[in-house]
Amino acid sequence: MGVHKSESPYFDLFSLPMEIVDVILEILSNDKRVLSQCSQLCRRLYPRSQELLFALWQPNRCSSIGVIRSIEQLSQVIESSPHIAAYIREFDIYLGALNDSSNCQRYLEWSAFSADDDAEKCLYPYGAVPFLILILRKLPRLHTLRIMPLTKNSFVNWDYYSEVPEDLRQAIALTLRGRIFERVALLSVNNFDPEVFRETTYIRRLEMYSTTIRSLHGPSTTSSDITTNSSRLLQRCKVMSITYHTLPAKTAMRFLEYCTDSLISSIELNAISHLSIRDLGHGPGPNPLSTIFGHCGSGLTSLELAYDCRLGESQFY
Repeated sequence: MGVHKSESPYFDLFSLPMEIVDVILEILSNDKRVLSQCSQLCRRLYPRSQELLFALWQPNRCSSIGVIRSIEQLSQVIESSPHIAAYIREFDIYLGALNDSSNCQRYLEWSAFSADDDAEKCLYPYGAVPFLILILRKLPRLHTLRIMPLTKNSFVNWDYYSEVPEDLRQAIALTLRGRIFERVALLSVNNFDPEVFRETTYIRRLEMYSTTIRSLHGPSTTSSDITTNSSRLLQRCKVMSITYHTLPAKTAMRFLEYCTDSLISSIELNAISHLSIRDLGHGPGPNPLSTIFGHCGSGLTSLELAYDCRLGESQFY
């Protein structure tokens, strides 16, 4: 019986069926360097490796300049190769700024910009907003959006234009409009305005960690105003699962009150099947959860009360 000996000590990847090659590439999906090399190796590996390479996009957050450059480079890639935009399924949006004035100064000197006229171009978020607007408009298959502070272990205020410019708010709202999302997650955002969800078609998992919503009184409740805004107020985003882990308990109460207010809520509770919320304590009066049970109906099949509201935040970093 003859024994065949391979002349090469290396395994021939190209002899495998493409289905197995796809599985191997998926196992390597967290190694961007290897995926980049695979995409340049041969045409057979290019489509799948490119799809996995761009599926989750997270900019370099070491400095303001690093973030802006990453976003600008992605914008240029999408401009030159529009098909890349369809590969991006998960996208991270950073809010706020980093205290990296030395990096900004070096970049100003290197690029010969005028500090008086163009300093904002080198600081996040101002320098990145134009590119973010262009990118977010061109992501047809986006299904996961994560919004968080650029600086780790910090908070941003949705109402501060210096941290969340109006153009960026509008870009986020337009990205959510008329779309179906697998997951939308927010971390450490104060005074967030859930009105941005009103024109979203469907969110399977809405998650908010250490995020407070602004004190909303809603539109004017006079009869004329209600009639004028009735068509828009009837628009609500259907959500299947809500996770709201934020301290203290009164912030969770405010969120529940918002969700159950038929005049101002942008979230439709009829479709919800899972609710995970910070424990509301045992204050006087009726159980605050009884109200939300009435709005959710029989569709609610799972309820979790969280005591450690920091759980789940590690996934963002």
